[in-house]
Amino acid sequence: MKIFLDTSAVNWLTEESKEATTLLELHRYERIQLAGLEVAYEVRKTPDQAKKTRLEEILEQIYPLAPTHFGRMGVARADLTIAHGDDAKIMWEQLKDLGSKLNRWDPTHLLNAHYEECDYFLHRDKGLRSKVDEIEAIIAPKLVHTDDVESILSQFPAN
Repeated sequence: MKIFLDTSAVNWLTEESKEATTLLELHRYERIQLAGLEVAYEVRKTPDQAKKTRLEEILEQIYPLAPTHFGRMGVARADLTIAHGDDAKIMWEQLKDLGSKLNRWDPTHLLNAHYEECDYFLHRDKGLRSKVDEIEAIIAPKLVHTDDVESILSQFPAN
């Protein structure tokens, strides 16, 4: 199982809830893969130094350096971007057309989750939550809000 972590989900991991700890343990024991390295750009802009340090510790645990599918301006890693064709451009426009409920980076994260063949897109974003049906009609991963992460975790019996 592969799960893309939105920036909001990486922030959620720092709260050390039972569910967040379980998700990290499943990753550590290679029962799931976590994807979404490009969120590091947003994490590194965190003004609270203590929180930023904790976020970077989380990133170090889960993300090896790997190409993303859609580059972002101002990101040093942009030269690692993997290009996609017209289908990706169409999907990008469809996601952007969903309106103001999505922030400017959501289409990038969503398309990366799609092209990384993730099963789930974990987020904590009200805008995304309000557009789940429309987004899931465009991309393959199922969107799951962190409040509903048990729907993922329940697939793994307790050890």
